[in-house]
Amino acid sequence: MTSIFNLEDVGFTYPGGSVALNGVGLSIHPGESIAILGANGSGKSTLIRMLDGLVFATSGVVNAFGKPLTEASLRDESASHAFRRQVGFVFQNSEAQLFSPTVRDELAFGPLQLGLTPSETEQRITDVSALMEIEHLLARAPFHLSGGEKKRVAIACTLTVNPSVLLFDEPTGGLDPRSQYWLVELLVRLREAGKTVITATHDLNIVSTIASRAIVFSENHTIAADTACDEVLADMDLLQSVNLIHPDLHRHDGVFHAHRHGRKQEHHHSDSH
Repeated sequence: MTSIFNLEDVGFTYPGGSVALNGVGLSIHPGESIAILGANGSGKSTLIRMLDGLVFATSGVVNAFGKPLTEASLRDESASHAFRRQVGFVFQNSEAQLFSPTVRDELAFGPLQLGLTPSETEQRITDVSALMEIEHLLARAPFHLSGGEKKRVAIACTLTVNPSVLLFDEPTGGLDPRSQYWLVELLVRLREAGKTVITATHDLNIVSTIASRAIVFSENHTIAADTACDEVLADMDLLQSVNLIHPDLHRHDGVFHAHRHGRKQEHHHSDSH
């Protein structure tokens, strides 16, 4: 199977010398649902941004759809349009994505930039706003919306382009429980629709629902594991070693929670867990 992304010995260092990725190698194939896991600062967000062509490898090779993904390659207008049609990115901070006077204008921006006609663009707005249940927000100013509404609009802006690959950076961050539940359900639907969905997150409780494969970053910015989600979530030593869980955190029935242990205390788990 032809890979969408292929990274070979990729490194990335920010100006000033801060290393974000170190010797990263991986391939991503069409239709995969992948969770990128790691502690804050491990490099997972940098990887997501690199896959969207927002930052570029300082060493190693990154290919997307069989072609080099470089700053120079995206300067070519036709190559950039082809890439942007296929890959959509939802920022962790929705406000970083929103800049138009109304939600309708936000949804129209991507399709118009990629050359869709006004009638095609209007049809995309109609379809996506219905899917995202934001029809009542189309005339509103994005900056007056709630956090959950902004997230819906940001995702809708990405979906109006109808990309085959969707990248999410900490999508549940800052959302209330109802909005988190809705977002997880959306990620599942996108996965079931055949989209390639890649999500950077440190929320372990959603991983097995939204993804089948987990790529785990260590705090030295290398890949510590790349395997099935269930294997990763069952490996408490791995999760502890990469600072994704505290030693007192346990997993029962797919949910992580903590027990505070005293030196002489024992604990047990009842059948109700």
